[in-house]
Amino acid sequence: MAAAPEAAFVSLIDSQAGQPPAALWGPLDVCAPVAAQPLPVRDVVLVYAKTGGLLALSVTDGKERWRSEDVYAASGYVSVADRLVVGVDRRGGLRAYVASTGREVWRIEADAEALLAADDTSLYFTTSDDMLRAVDAWTLAPRWTRPMTSPRSTKGPARAATGKGRLVVHGWDGRVEAVDTRTGETAWKLKGQGTHGQIPSISGATVYLGGPSLMVRRLEGGDFHWKEETLAYEDKTVGWGSPTADGDSVFAIDGYEAHRFLTRADVNRAGREWMDPLDNAGGGVSAPAVEGGTAWLPETDDGAVQVVNKTTGARLFTVRMERQGAYRLASDAHRVFMTRGGRIVALPVFGE
Repeated sequence: MAAAPEAAFVSLIDSQAGQPPAALWGPLDVCAPVAAQPLPVRDVVLVYAKTGGLLALSVTDGKERWRSEDVYAASGYVSVADRLVVGVDRRGGLRAYVASTGREVWRIEADAEALLAADDTSLYFTTSDDMLRAVDAWTLAPRWTRPMTSPRSTKGPARAATGKGRLVVHGWDGRVEAVDTRTGETAWKLKGQGTHGQIPSISGATVYLGGPSLMVRRLEGGDFHWKEETLAYEDKTVGWGSPTADGDSVFAIDGYEAHRFLTRADVNRAGREWMDPLDNAGGGVSAPAVEGGTAWLPETDDGAVQVVNKTTGARLFTVRMERQGAYRLASDAHRVFMTRGGRIVALPVFGE
């Protein structure tokens, strides 16, 4: 497998103040118009293709590396151990590919409806009868099956993240359940955490959850760490969007304000590092991207992405894509990948 080639940092000294740097490549009109987050895996970035399948682009120049029309990308796609890419076909089967080349490694019948997450060993997905299932990604052996706590939603599948033996599932009904990845048993749960599809973010032994409060829990047992209530009083069903953890910091957007908080293991309260008022307020829940010395903050009405110094919160520049719909961001190896309205672009970042 090819390692992720790093892009060169942009020099702040050589950049024009307030102007975004030139794109590394794109925008390319190759993605499905629906909002779907790009997935960087080593030397490729995976996207929901315009034709409905799965498309792999080179991270260095955006050229097509491979595609699979057999994968129904709307059902999700995940990376296993930063080596394989797994998707769902239209018959509910799982298909695994070598990320760099697209060579199919295996396929199995699974009655899969939506892929939720993966770690270095296992895949986690929901089935057509609303069960949650784990399968070993290397031996293909079933590990466990259990009922989903949250009911199926017309808004889409639940959102999930994995880390340190826990699968944290955030349902559209606001229920959160942390599942032991070895046994499928519930480790801890809570409710009332929003109804707009916020995605959990895990860093070390901590999990961050969007919703009416930015909720922070210890990953293993769910012990309360700290929370920040939303100030978007007019619509608490939205509240905090999907957070992005970065070491002991978390970046999250609450209505028209973006925040960076610092988490300390021995302090049960938020340490606010900075707050940046965004230009508009709305109902977006896109997660920020954090790469190099920058944080990329989608405005909640989907108008633009504000880019700031991640340590100080100082404004650097604004990025706009001339399309409609939500921005979806992912970052890796000194690049930020941004999709909107069927287009994808790769942008460089400033160093720390």
